[in-house]
Amino acid sequence: MLDIQQNLDLIDKRKEAKIKRDQARTRGRQQALSSVYRDLDKEVKKSSKLDRKDWIKTKCCEAEAAADRNDTRMLYSAVRQLTGVNSNSNVPVKSKDGRMLLTEEEHWMEHFKEVLNQPEPTIWKWTIAMPAKSLKST
Repeated sequence: MLDIQQNLDLIDKRKEAKIKRDQARTRGRQQALSSVYRDLDKEVKKSSKLDRKDWIKTKCCEAEAAADRNDTRMLYSAVRQLTGVNSNSNVPVKSKDGRMLLTEEEHWMEHFKEVLNQPEPTIWKWTIAMPAKSLKST
């Protein structure tokens, strides 16, 4: 297994090899540099895969140790890192017309203005007027 600095150096070598390959003027030179780039690319992918497996193994050991200690916070943290599930509770709120609302107060102000500022219902006026007429006629 390579350490992190060796992996980063290998990635930089691959990047330089790609630039040289792309800047080659002759087809023969481009094919030669292409094989160098291909070899470096395989090495980078192989070392990255090994590093990822080692990282997963380490996280699984951490999760197992946390479960043995009944440390649920560390256990769920390790599981979240392994599964890649992140919860973002800071989701921006948009108004009805699509603009971003900066504060929660703006959101609630818009909501209550819409809910509370309604025109008077016409049925209510009609039901109040109806019994009064029927009482006078009897």
